[in-house]
Amino acid sequence: FLFLGLTSVTLPNALNDFQTYAFRGCSSLASLTIPTNVTSIANSAFFDTGLTNVHLPKSVTTIGSSAFHPCPELQTITVDAQNPNFKSVDGALLNKGGTLLLQCPGGKTGSYAVPDSVTTIGASAVSYCGELTSITLGTNVTTIADQAFFTCPKLTSMILTERLASLGSSVFAYCSGLTNVTLGKGLVIIGNRAFASCTKLTSFAVDPLNPAFAASDGVLFTKSLTTLVCYPGGKAGAYSIPDGVTNILGNAFESSVNLTTVVIPKSITRLPGYAFASCSSLTNITIPASITLLGDRAFVVCSSLTAVYFCGNAPALGSSFVFYNAN
Repeated sequence: FLFLGLTSVTLPNALNDFQTYAFRGCSSLASLTIPTNVTSIANSAFFDTGLTNVHLPKSVTTIGSSAFHPCPELQTITVDAQNPNFKSVDGALLNKGGTLLLQCPGGKTGSYAVPDSVTTIGASAVSYCGELTSITLGTNVTTIADQAFFTCPKLTSMILTERLASLGSSVFAYCSGLTNVTLGKGLVIIGNRAFASCTKLTSFAVDPLNPAFAASDGVLFTKSLTTLVCYPGGKAGAYSIPDGVTNILGNAFESSVNLTTVVIPKSITRLPGYAFASCSSLTNITIPASITLLGDRAFVVCSSLTAVYFCGNAPALGSSFVFYNAN
C-alpha cells in the first residue's frame, strides 16, 4: 500500500495471505482486523506501520521474519487460543510450545523478561524496541539469532546467561545505550558485528569458566588472548594491542567513537575488512612492517584521521576503498 495517511482498512473474509511489504510504510494505520481465513503472513508484511495491537486468528500457520517490525506503536500481539502454531505470553508472540520467541512488540516500554520456556530468541525478535530499558533472559535460552536486539537504544546492560551458547550476527548492533556486557560460561559462538555501533559500551566481562572467550582490560578476546574479537565502542583514549595478539577479526574496532590512537604489535600480519570503520576520533595510526595486507575499507569513515605511518614496505590493499571517506 505505502499510503502514509491510511488509518483503517476493511479486508475481505476470502483473504488468505499477506505478502511481503503488504502494508509497508502505513504509519497512520493503527488497527487492522486479520480475517479468519488468513493462513500466511509474509516477511515484513507490516513493516513500519502504526499498528497498536494485533490479533491472530486460529487459521494462521505461517509468519515470516520481521512481519511486525519495526512497529514502534505496537503494544500487544494476541493469538486465538485455538491456534495450533502460535501463542501470546505477556503480549509477545511465541510458537505454541513456548520455546521460540518470535516477536516482542516494538512499543513495549521498561523491562521485558523472556519466559523461561524459551530456548531460542528468533531473528529480529526484539529489534527496534525503542523504549525497552532492560531485558532479562530466561534461564533456558541457548541461542539468540541474527539482529535479535538490533537498535534498542535505551537498553543499558546485558547479562548473557550461562546456558546461552550462540549469538548471531548484529545481535546488539546499534544498541547505542548499552554500557556493559557480561558473557556467561556457555557462550562459544559470536556472530559478525554482534556489538557494532554500541557507542557507549565501555567494557566486556567474561565468566572465567568460559572455554572460548576472555576479557582483558574490558576488551573481548578469544580464550587464548591471540585473537581480538571486539573492542568496546565507547572505550576512550589510546589503546595498545597486546604483543601476543596475532589476529584481529573484521569489524573488531568498528564505531569505536572515542578511540584516539592505536598501537599495532608486530605479531599481526594483516588488518581485516572494516577493522577500524567509523572510528571517528582516531587521529593517527602506525602500521608495522609485519602488516602485509590492509583489508577492504579497513579505515572507512575515519573522519579525524590525519596521518598514517608505514614501517617497511607498503602493504597490499584489499581494495581501493581502504581509506574511503577518511578525509
